[in-house]
Amino acid sequence: MFNLIRAHCFSLSRARTTWLLFAASVVCALVMLLFLKRIGASESSLGGIAFFFSDLNVVTLIGAVLATLLISNDFDNRTMQHTISAGHSRAQIVTSKFIVYWLFMCLYLLPFVAASFWIFYADAPYTFGVPMGGMISAMNSTTQISTAVALLLSLIIVYIGQTSLAVMLAFFLKKPTFVIVLFYAISVLCGQLAANNLNWLNWTPFGGDAITVTADSSLLAICLVSLRFISVCVGITILYFRKTDIH
Repeated sequence: MFNLIRAHCFSLSRARTTWLLFAASVVCALVMLLFLKRIGASESSLGGIAFFFSDLNVVTLIGAVLATLLISNDFDNRTMQHTISAGHSRAQIVTSKFIVYWLFMCLYLLPFVAASFWIFYADAPYTFGVPMGGMISAMNSTTQISTAVALLLSLIIVYIGQTSLAVMLAFFLKKPTFVIVLFYAISVLCGQLAANNLNWLNWTPFGGDAITVTADSSLLAICLVSLRFISVCVGITILYFRKTDIH
């Protein structure tokens, strides 16, 4: 399976879209900082625009596109069929895809992590002007570096948990358009439901407890919920892919 992981990483690293996504992540993090700075100067009407460039929203879009790039394309160009014919088990294929996906999602989150530490050490206020979740709110909830690091690591696990659903959808639906639209719709719907404080949603990384993590949150419980959700996504995908005919 290690060879599969290396092959997937090499393939993604050669794709132009991979680095366009990273560039988009960098630009969004910088634009978010610019808007948040102005909001901190009392231009609160910019809060909605800043949210569009925030980690909460960008992770959803980039996660969906990355899933199609890593998985849907392999179905279209028959790479998946060749991998199976080469003797790799379907469980190995699914697991390697998830691992590579998580690695690249961590890469795409790095600009927002850097922006978060900038906010952590900045003297000027950086705020959405309204209650909001994600890395920015997490940084505004603490003044201790150890707590800030723990919050960011927890949110990375939460985001990986959320976007693991996109990987599962890519194996189920295969078509990039369907995957992107459906995953984004699910994320938006869960965001609306989380705003209504639905308790059952907290059993997933889409719950309000996960996306609004602060220094007062139970980080271990939030991480365990996300890891359990990841395990479920991987398990369901393996079971489904084992029984799927690849043409």
